[in-house]
Amino acid sequence: MKKYYRMHVSVSPLTAREIDPVLATIGKEWSKPERVKQVPMGNRMFLEATAESYLCRGEGESQFAERMTIAIWKKLGRFVKVTIDAVYLEEPPHDSYEFGEFDYQRLVGAV
Repeated sequence: MKKYYRMHVSVSPLTAREIDPVLATIGKEWSKPERVKQVPMGNRMFLEATAESYLCRGEGESQFAERMTIAIWKKLGRFVKVTIDAVYLEEPPHDSYEFGEFDYQRLVGAV
């Protein structure tokens, strides 16, 4: 059975030119973001995007979070901090996944 989620994807630090490619990646891997928040951090940006949709059949929250993070890192060709808050809309509470530099090396470094 498919599960319906709200995903909050936060990415930083980004340049202004990286915002649109990250949003396109989120739309491709998940769903077009319904809400987008961009916060300046000096000469960099913090991006938060929120969308609701179903997880792929058989995919769990952690697998989704890894898949999304890898897609963002590959699109940018570099490490950025990615945090994904998964809210299962049919049964709270939610889980949060944060990926750091160690995860970048573990997930993308060997590719």
